[in-house]
Amino acid sequence: MKDAFERRALLLHLGDALETVRYVAGCGQDLRLVHDLVADDETLRRFPLLGQVSTRMTAREFVRNAANAYCSWPRRLLEATLNRTALERTVHDSLYSTNSVGWHAYVTMLRKDVPWFGIDVRRIIDAEVTEENASDESATIEMPAGDMQTASPDEPSDESDIERYQNEKSSASRESVESGRRSDSNWPWNGDI
Repeated sequence: MKDAFERRALLLHLGDALETVRYVAGCGQDLRLVHDLVADDETLRRFPLLGQVSTRMTAREFVRNAANAYCSWPRRLLEATLNRTALERTVHDSLYSTNSVGWHAYVTMLRKDVPWFGIDVRRIIDAEVTEENASDESATIEMPAGDMQTASPDEPSDESDIERYQNEKSSASRESVESGRRSDSNWPWNGDI
């Protein structure tokens, strides 16, 4: 059941991201920096994504990169098995590949609803850094430690996750959302079919 709520949270986030793209594209100031647009337009300040992108990103770059970051999300969110790494990686590579501070802020925001978000990309980045360091001792990449967790998504990573983890273990016999059978009468779309 947790999977369905996480997919719903990601779908809602996708809607917010697309709305953000629409507003930036509608400004008609493609060559201005996103941060300058946000400073001048109160409407744009309500979109947290704009505060997390690089301070050097223009409106045109943001629209192009955000479209690349989120274009595969609808299909991926409907797949039977959620490819977490692919969801994370497209956003990271399109919007945050040179902005680790922005990526950290983005992941922290999404983790409120999707606790595993960012873990897989963190592992990939850590592996790439280790590989680069092995080939070139002088290579350094700065990654903020902050709230980034390295725990397995199947294990509780903090006190708030422990109760949920224990509840999941005790209700392991429930069917998956993808099976087509209802597993929880509290699910908002569990009307009679």
